[in-house]
Amino acid sequence: MKLIALDIANLTDARYFAAMGASYICFDPQNASIEQISAMMPWLDVKDFMLQYVEQVDLDLIWEQSERSGIKNIV
Repeated sequence: MKLIALDIANLTDARYFAAMGASYICFDPQNASIEQISAMMPWLDVKDFMLQYVEQVDLDLIWEQSERSGIKNIV
């Protein structure tokens, strides 16, 4: 079984779920900037990261945010 943490927008929540054994941390770039997300990633020991988009977003924006953050998984 894999634990996937969704709607993560701050380091406190991200570290909590990483400590609980989350396989994936899904950051919401609508609630945290790409710079904030990039700063959080080194603090987390998880299998992988995802960018999560709840609302419809332009594909160019998704591509740009993926390139800037280095996160290739999109939900």
